[in-house]
Amino acid sequence: MWSLRTSSGSLDALWNQILERARPAFEAGAPRMEVEAPAPVPPEPLSLVVRRNLHLVIFEALHNAARHAGARRVVLRLVRDGAGWRLEVGDDGRGLPEGPAPASVRRGLGIEAMRARTAEMGGGIAWERGAAGGTRVVVRFRTGRE
Repeated sequence: MWSLRTSSGSLDALWNQILERARPAFEAGAPRMEVEAPAPVPPEPLSLVVRRNLHLVIFEALHNAARHAGARRVVLRLVRDGAGWRLEVGDDGRGLPEGPAPASVRRGLGIEAMRARTAEMGGGIAWERGAAGGTRVVVRFRTGRE
């Protein structure tokens, strides 16, 4: 519902909403969440499609890092990327499994839903393995009304 409010139509409003919703998942201190972003985050306009999908994708990534990665540290980062932006969720946990998961391992719909949502908003998503382990989810997107 947040994304439907007229006051939610900018990058800074989305960033503040992400922080407000993410902090309770990390209150216990394990894992610890670190935040990196420009100060201040600019009030660039975001279309409803971008803010709704970006909100859901980032929360899936934060949830996975907080609950499943076995991480001590999770970094939420917003970075200017040429004409667009990059939102990243990185952790120092166990990382993604090498190769395809065995048939006996239950796989959720999270990764496929994240791909579909970023495609719907005209963005891109990648999962990267950290040099020292862990996973980094990188979402690229553009601001604007359309």
